[in-house]
Amino acid sequence: VMCAVLCAVMCAVMCAVLCAVMCAVMCAVLCRSKMIDSRFILHFTLGNAEIMLPGENLLQRNSNGFHIARFLPHLETVVKDDGFAKRIQIQATNGKIYPYLLLSDVDTHQCWCEDRVGQLLKLTNPMLVKRKEPATRLLQFNLPKTTPVAPNVKLMEDDPSDVSFMTILEEACRQGQASSPDKAVDMFYDRLALEQIKQSHASSNGDVPQETLTSIFNEVSKTAVPGNLLRKWSLNTFASAMDFWHFRAQMTRHLAVNYIAEYALHLTELSPRSLYLTKSTGHLSARFFRFDTDGASGALRGNRPVPFRLTPNIVHLLAPLHLEGPLSAAMVATARCLVDGNFSLPNYLHTVLKDELVLWHRKRYFAQDDPPNGTLPEILPSEELVALVNNAVARIMARLHELAVYDDGVSKADALLVRAGDFANLSRADPASYPWF
Repeated sequence: VMCAVLCAVMCAVMCAVLCAVMCAVMCAVLCRSKMIDSRFILHFTLGNAEIMLPGENLLQRNSNGFHIARFLPHLETVVKDDGFAKRIQIQATNGKIYPYLLLSDVDTHQCWCEDRVGQLLKLTNPMLVKRKEPATRLLQFNLPKTTPVAPNVKLMEDDPSDVSFMTILEEACRQGQASSPDKAVDMFYDRLALEQIKQSHASSNGDVPQETLTSIFNEVSKTAVPGNLLRKWSLNTFASAMDFWHFRAQMTRHLAVNYIAEYALHLTELSPRSLYLTKSTGHLSARFFRFDTDGASGALRGNRPVPFRLTPNIVHLLAPLHLEGPLSAAMVATARCLVDGNFSLPNYLHTVLKDELVLWHRKRYFAQDDPPNGTLPEILPSEELVALVNNAVARIMARLHELAVYDDGVSKADALLVRAGDFANLSRADPASYPWF
């Protein structure tokens, strides 16, 4: 009994110290100064408390991980995702300096959903390591370490060499290789409006034929956003032929696991602002994933024109060597690992989706036109909650089982790749997601 009480007291003390340190970091970083002005943070050492690096406990390590040795006093303001963030630097016990971003999201529910999906994807990484096919292909979800500090504030591991696809596109626009992203979208809608006017005079419904949509998409792809922009940037960044080959192979592996996640788990579609490339390592990471749920019924939506993001620029970069074989093979290997009965993916899905649907119910309640003041939403009935969760898990596992089948050299992944890269389907995608790039 005394040992149990002592352990409980020590855990409570460590949690209190950790919360105090994180709150002090948040208060010190959110100021407008270029230097951290918190005396507690500036004088923090390993002797004060043994606190692990933010997100270090989420890694599957045999050791206890690295701890915080001290905080560097410098504070930077950087532009990330069309917003501002504060970058701090932490020196660990191994001597290395780790940069972290303090991100603030206005939508608390959206921040929670992104963290929940990120934790789910990190839980699948140990599964991919324990199977031969994914392990030999080095298939892993490349996700930055993230630690929530407040309901809408989180610390995220940063790499100064990270660039988003949108940054690459804007850089190409400044060099005169492409039109601005907004101009490409305006060009698409202007042509579409002209065609709708022509069709309204020719017929009563005014619907634009599929051939016309494909022609408009092809025109924008050739004039405003050429299909070789990503390949040119890659050749300039990875000048060595060996580096460029390894980068394409690594990007193929990372795209495969992210395509599986987006299609099978019914996640929100990727956009240029959510895809990041690390120039120092060549890693590709997809961020800001959320479950794509229907706002009225809470069911997972999976009826988009394209199953995942396979734009002309990505096709031009990977084709033909890395697109026709390695990409589909990596997708099949990932799906076969996730449907293995020795792993507990359905249990993880039940837990994560339960929290997701409870949050969806609360959000739907407060989104009413006239919600009752000062009252809490009614609890979602257990029978309805269980039915929604079971239905969502069944749909996810059904898609994974379809992708895991590989008979006579034919797989579902090949059909999905053809469907995702078809201009007829890309022309019906949301132009705001820049399906050309």
